[in-house]
Amino acid sequence: MKSAFYIPENLPPLADSPALAEKFHYILDMLYLRRTLGRYDATDYLGIHLATLQKIISARRAKPCLASLVTLGVLECDNEWHKGGKSTGYRFAEPFREAKFRKVAPVSPQLAAQIEICRAEANEKVIAGDAALTRVKETVEKIKFEPAVRDYLASLPDDDKKASRRTAIDNFGGDGLFFRRDKSGGRFYHNFVTIARDLRQFARLDGQQLYQVDISACHPGLLAVLYDDAPTPELQAEKAKYVSAMQSGFYEFLAARMTTQTDLTDNAVRDAFKKSVMKDYIFCSTAKKSDVRQAFEKAFPLLAALIFEGKGAEKGIYKKHKRKIAIRLQKLEADMIFSAVIPRLIARYPDIPVVSMHDAVISTLEYVPAIREEMERAFVERVGFTPKVKTSRV
Repeated sequence: MKSAFYIPENLPPLADSPALAEKFHYILDMLYLRRTLGRYDATDYLGIHLATLQKIISARRAKPCLASLVTLGVLECDNEWHKGGKSTGYRFAEPFREAKFRKVAPVSPQLAAQIEICRAEANEKVIAGDAALTRVKETVEKIKFEPAVRDYLASLPDDDKKASRRTAIDNFGGDGLFFRRDKSGGRFYHNFVTIARDLRQFARLDGQQLYQVDISACHPGLLAVLYDDAPTPELQAEKAKYVSAMQSGFYEFLAARMTTQTDLTDNAVRDAFKKSVMKDYIFCSTAKKSDVRQAFEKAFPLLAALIFEGKGAEKGIYKKHKRKIAIRLQKLEADMIFSAVIPRLIARYPDIPVVSMHDAVISTLEYVPAIREEMERAFVERVGFTPKVKTSRV
């Protein structure tokens, strides 16, 4: 049952009625947890699921309460809504955006109980009898964090990042767990996916260390399927070159062909470079120029043209199709993990604990060899070449 609401420490009384004030607190708590657990920026406008809000505080109260919070200067609204696309977005107004948050206990047991019922129903609806998703959910529910995580949090600077990490730990378990499936790309989101990387090292499953298995440069590797959409001798020749780069080290291959030197032996530099490849080229606007784009297009001009075409750029409709490539790759990734890797692992080891993290699968050390085998097998079936599979401690 919901045990507390997060509200800004500097929030003034919002209503004389405790029942109405609590409804306001629930909305603020919903927005704060969405921002914090989803690791969004404080300035981002975030959608609030109106159907859930109507179930919790009634259909009659939901919209008026939201409107009142905007009128009172607590929230800001972007007033943008597109049917079947974007929901109306909200964020905390300037006085509360960077404020510290405190917990307040629910006044109404009925409201707290209703919140828990809706949370449980939403989580079960996402799972919907799917064996792979169910196993991930069951495993996430068993993860515990070592007490040392509290000492680590205490050592961090007293800022918003520290507060968000503490909130993530406080909400890992019980009524704080959430499970959500992206309708477009099929990705499965839960608390362990969204929790900060530096906190994952403290996670344990039945006291055991967790290990992560993933495919090196997975999304660039999945791009190879574009070569097979309209196979020609020229495309297949370039595909052979692309596959060779993937198997030898894609990021190293690309970095060596850039005009600026990039030291990929530095982990921070490597992470930034990987993000740049995705953000500045594969998933970016077709109009954006960068060293990464120039190096990629020079090395793989035919694939670059296919990516350009896939974004709808040749028809001048990029805005409409800007996520087309990203969604296709995410669907391939989700199909690989949830239709092949995890079901096959369960068939081999009925009690195996597994946690999905987009293109990675996490478990305990004894299952790492089997996971590596199934990851490689599923990738070959979908893309046609053997990828580099890597293992690391979480």
